[in-house]
Formats: sequence, structure tokens, C-alpha cells
Amino acid sequence: MPENNQDPLDLEEVISPEKEIPTTPLQRFLQNLEIIPLIILAIGLGMKYKEMAYSSEALIIGGTTSAILYMAFSWVMFRVGKYQSLEVILSILCGLAFGIGILSILFRLESWEMSEEMLSIGIKGMVGLLFVSIGLFAFNLKDKRASLFYRNVIARLLIFTVLLLYFSRLYF
Repeated sequence: MPENNQDPLDLEEVISPEKEIPTTPLQRFLQNLEIIPLIILAIGLGMKYKEMAYSSEALIIGGTTSAILYMAFSWVMFRVGKYQSLEVILSILCGLAFGIGILSILFRLESWEMSEEMLSIGIKGMVGLLFVSIGLFAFNLKDKRASLFYRNVIARLLIFTVLLLYFSRLYF
């Protein structure tokens, strides 16, 4: 690239190949595995809206699989080489919140009992974790490893919070 046309992100000080955080094969596998149940859940949701057969089964399989995956392996999915103790606690709490959020969406779609209560708990938990994550992100802006972790957490929390808010208003 010519020296006079460099973009700020092309400079060596901004992006350095040796400063990139390595991911383990387990982390890459779980990050890719995270997508599969969510795709099954989306297919089940599309089938439910078109009133096709076996939509409930697809929703249950996709929803419970993704909830179990988030609850069990959330601490591995956030692409951090070495976690600090606060990050481990936050990732476990986020995994529990993601699992409760997905299960509450499943409960809402299937019109099961306690769906309103689960949605309320999920939204309150996600919003609380979102504020905590944003605050910790602001304190750790200089640390590249920590800022990558908090950006991943905040992105997932925002997505799940918006989904929960959407489903909480969709069926009232």
C-alpha cells in the first residue's frame, strides 16, 4: 500500500498481528456450534408463522439446545485467552441470562405458563448485566483483551435484550 494513502486502521500501531488474541480450537468450535441451534430456532419460528407441521418440535429442539449451550459453555465463547475472575463471573451470569431469555421466548411462543414471569426476569437480568458490562468496558478501554471480551458480551446482551423486548410486546 502506498505510504501517502494509508488509512488509520492500516497503521502498525493500531493493528498489530502479534497482538491478536489467539483462540483455542475449543473456542472456535463452540462459537460455530452456537449458530446451529439458533438457526434451528429461527427455522422453527418461520414454520410457526407459516403454521406448518412440526414447528413446535423445531422450536423446542432449537430453544433448549441453545439454552443448554449458553448455560454450560458461555465462559468459553467470548474469545478471551485468559479470563480474570470478574470476567468468569460475568460470563457465567450472561450464560444464565441467555439461557433464561431463550427459554422465555420458547415459553412465549408455545403459550406455556409462566412465560410472562420468565420474560420479566430475563429482561431485568439482561438490562442489569448490560449496564454492568458497559461500565466495566469503560474502565478497561486500554486493555485490548478485556475490551474485546466486553464488546462481545455487550453485543450479545444487546441482541438478546432487543429480542426479549420484542417478544414481550408481541403476544400481549
